[in-house]
Amino acid sequence: MESGNITWKPPCFSAPGLINLCMKNFFYVSLYALAFGCSSPSSDSIDLNKRNNISITDFVDHIDVVQLESNSQSLINNITQIISYEDCYYIFDAKQQVIFCFDLTGAFRYKIHSVGRGPDEYTYLEHFNIDPFNNRLMLLEPFGSILYFDLNGKFIKKINLPSECKSYNEVYAINKDTLLFASLDEFNFTYYSSTDNSIVKRIFPVDQNVLPPQPIGRIYQYQDSIYFNSILNENEIYNLSANTLSINYKWNFGKLNYTKKQIKTLYSDYIKEQRANMMPLNFVKLVRDGEFIDYFISNAWETNRYRAASVLVNTGIVLVIYDKNNENYYVIDKTTEGIQPHFISITSESFILWDYGSYDYKYYDLNLLNDRQADIINSHNIERDNPFLVVYHLKQ
Repeated sequence: MESGNITWKPPCFSAPGLINLCMKNFFYVSLYALAFGCSSPSSDSIDLNKRNNISITDFVDHIDVVQLESNSQSLINNITQIISYEDCYYIFDAKQQVIFCFDLTGAFRYKIHSVGRGPDEYTYLEHFNIDPFNNRLMLLEPFGSILYFDLNGKFIKKINLPSECKSYNEVYAINKDTLLFASLDEFNFTYYSSTDNSIVKRIFPVDQNVLPPQPIGRIYQYQDSIYFNSILNENEIYNLSANTLSINYKWNFGKLNYTKKQIKTLYSDYIKEQRANMMPLNFVKLVRDGEFIDYFISNAWETNRYRAASVLVNTGIVLVIYDKNNENYYVIDKTTEGIQPHFISITSESFILWDYGSYDYKYYDLNLLNDRQADIINSHNIERDNPFLVVYHLKQ
């Protein structure tokens, strides 16, 4: 499977992103103990208190700046997801409930905006993805239906999903027939056969006596597999595409790794109280106070050369990067250019940054850009123009 449909929705652990995530899912938010390592478990641990003084060019081969075309049909309110697949960018604007398609130069191709109750319409979209095995778009209603469109935006069909799963929140294609749904239901993951329109397997049941699992935003796709960052005591990264559930690698933050006692205390002393009072979980406060935990993983990703994790620590967000070529790891809060790679969408061998609006962070350096790229940024009018994307192509 082409890994170009690796995406991350940006509820990172900035203030606005964290608040949005917590308000939406506070019954389901959990801690995920992650550690960092190679393909097999490693005894080496990462010091989250250190910072490497490195340039973005140490990891990036070249940079593109893409101005998304602005016209009456293509105006974006807010970017929720970006998927780069083949020769297009597919962008989900959750506020407008629209899927936009632009080519790699930023030229507008089409949009899907079919809100309604008809056989080819959706009432509310929460997630979308690309099915690379059947070359089609998958638009997911959490209430239990999926709409298929071809890559030119033409409607194919709408399927009502089995009612035994009460919440369908993210969708991924495993193969030509099988889909994987991440769910805020009583099971974290549901495997579904398109041919039979039936559920074939469900895994990771929710245990209400421990930390409530929260699979949403915890998945990344790399090469032919889909991976899940799990708590499950041993800090495993699971391969959800395998015939049998398998551990791909582990993460290791040394003495900061969560203990069972720490998790139990956090649950009994904080989470139960917040639930009882209908209050969201504030992990920024938890980490920065240091009373229960010292870090929190917001998301992770992988390419042929790198593995990385965005980690909330008491000083803010750091990016942990592991270079598979030299087997070194790096911890940065920003590059020497001041670039902060926080809100990010991953393609097969690049990552995309853009203006997140209410959060002030630096995601480009004009000194690294050519004249044409600098002109795009300098002439950009935030009130009139669609966002521009800064695409960092990683070294191989």
